[in-house]
Amino acid sequence: MQTTDPSYRKDYDRVVDGGNTAGNVTPTSGNADYNQQLLSQYMEMDKLAEVVLYELDNLENRYNTMLNDYKNARSSSRQVMAMELDKISDDRLVLYKAYTNIYRNGKSDWANVKRDVDNTLREIRKKN
Repeated sequence: MQTTDPSYRKDYDRVVDGGNTAGNVTPTSGNADYNQQLLSQYMEMDKLAEVVLYELDNLENRYNTMLNDYKNARSSSRQVMAMELDKISDDRLVLYKAYTNIYRNGKSDWANVKRDVDNTLREIRKKN
């Protein structure tokens, strides 16, 4: 029979995180600082997501306008317009991925996700 020290308790936060809790604030019940920090991070995530949605809306409007122009365009200019429509579609896909990245990975790695999404937004804006 194995005897265990009654004061010993397994750290389940470390088990869930794979033992990698260095540099992270571990949540404890009643830890108001952690909760406030998490709330602030979620607010930042939501703000950045709103910017991505705004850019998506702009691209959607450009796509619809260009698609209407494509319907009435001559065959000589349709190829150029088709290439532009493809670029807009690609940019929309990139923005959708950035949006999902915010909520999929933002809680665990906000600094890197924020940097990646900001860089994506800059690249998309340069093209347009």
